[in-house]
Amino acid sequence: MKKLFFAGIIALAAATLCSCNKTQINQLPEGYGTVSIKIRNDELSTKAGVNKTASETSIKKLEVISLFDDGTVEKYGIFYPGTSESFTMDIKAGHRTLWVVANGPNIGAAKTIDDILAYKADLADYQKGYFGFCMIGSDEVNIEPGVNNECEVILSHICSKINLKHIYNDLATGLGDITLDYAMLVNVSSLRTLGGQAIDTAWYNKMGRADETPQDSTHIIDGVDYLATAPDLTFGAYTGNKIVTKKNYNRQVHTFYCYPNQSESDTTGFTPNFTPRQTRLVVAATIGGKQYFYPITMPDLQPNQQYDVYLNIVGVGSDDPDIPVVKGAAELEIGMTNWIYDEDIVENI
Repeated sequence: MKKLFFAGIIALAAATLCSCNKTQINQLPEGYGTVSIKIRNDELSTKAGVNKTASETSIKKLEVISLFDDGTVEKYGIFYPGTSESFTMDIKAGHRTLWVVANGPNIGAAKTIDDILAYKADLADYQKGYFGFCMIGSDEVNIEPGVNNECEVILSHICSKINLKHIYNDLATGLGDITLDYAMLVNVSSLRTLGGQAIDTAWYNKMGRADETPQDSTHIIDGVDYLATAPDLTFGAYTGNKIVTKKNYNRQVHTFYCYPNQSESDTTGFTPNFTPRQTRLVVAATIGGKQYFYPITMPDLQPNQQYDVYLNIVGVGSDDPDIPVVKGAAELEIGMTNWIYDEDIVENI
């Protein structure tokens, strides 16, 4: 199945290595060219079948840094699309690299490219409807004196996106209906540098429990008594939530966001001292009056990728949100689609 998803694109008016339209400017200081920025959405985001939210397409703050070839900062500029339609910088002629950060941390104090890439973005800063998601991109440009040119830079999300698309009740007839309670992400990597380095001490919803100090094994996140951290991004309750036998539930698609998880090992179940482990999508459901968990260990998550999850429930689940169900309790299909290009993978467990 083919799907297209949004990736922010900004138009940078500059003399670049790609084909550009050049406009002569007469008021610039001698030896300088103008770099202008205009914003537009990728045309893919307007096509049928695109799954996007307003916060994914929103650019509320845009930062641009011009770098010399040795990686040191020449000039910094900040642009707020909500207050003006264009942003310009006058840059001395020559070869430059432009780094562009949308909706990110303030990087104005950076002196080098290493400084830029070391800035950290906290997942909780990008609650849906609040600020929009952090995106980053760069391009090399050749600034010509007295000239204004136009070209494009692609911005990529630094987070991953997970859609729980449908849940199918494939229980034996005697087990009856399934009541869906909620779904959530656990073991969520929550702090990441702009350069792509996860901070392995920063996690949300550890082991499916409330983020307290110390954590309590009985305080399982439920959205009522024990809350998820960054719930707009990591938690979703169900309404109209009963699935009769041999029927599919797809009326309510839950979308979650997290940073790529770089853990190389995996531990399951509650431990008093949390250790880094794999991110899991957990479905909580009640069968025969008892609540069960269906933890789905996600594959190696990548930035700017969307993962579509299709869950078939064939047996009772786990008693713990961080312990995956035994083989045969659930069948899983995961489709992965890049937010810019089409690509699919399928995994069954």
